[in-house]
Amino acid sequence: MYDSELSNVPLNSGPSSILVPIHVQFILTTLHLLLTSSDHTVTLMRTISFIYQNFSLLTGTIQSLEQLTLGTLLSPPVFEKCFLHWARNVRLYYMRCLVWKVARIGGGVGVLPGWKPWTTTKATTTATHAEAMGGMMATIVPLHETQTKKKTKDIPSLSKISPLEHSLNLIVR
Repeated sequence: MYDSELSNVPLNSGPSSILVPIHVQFILTTLHLLLTSSDHTVTLMRTISFIYQNFSLLTGTIQSLEQLTLGTLLSPPVFEKCFLHWARNVRLYYMRCLVWKVARIGGGVGVLPGWKPWTTTKATTTATHAEAMGGMMATIVPLHETQTKKKTKDIPSLSKISPLEHSLNLIVR
């Protein structure tokens, strides 16, 4: 084993943290082996729980992130086995791991290659987008500054009226 294969992981947080070398590739290979070849319910639940608890540690690099997500958790044999498992708890553990860890990868853990965040570039939608959505998409029209100023002048100050009066004003409008 080479030193380049080891990841230095802090043992505890704080000013006196100790870095411990951990072979992440070995752990990921072991987790893949456990998820693909074990049929014991408790083993599957503990393996998925370990992945859930140590997701940030196991996905420190892009390569380990790809291996854990695409190579293990989302691989067809593991997905079919865990998502359709006969034991309810295995299904729940696996689904929670997918939703709360894998689905939030773009939120600070790492980014898969080819992943693009969804952002809108235009304030209005075109007719082709509305047609693509089956006519269910409303067209968003931006308000001009004069329209927004006019609307804010019509609304009385919230500090001058009681909450009950404010809620009644909203109902009446």
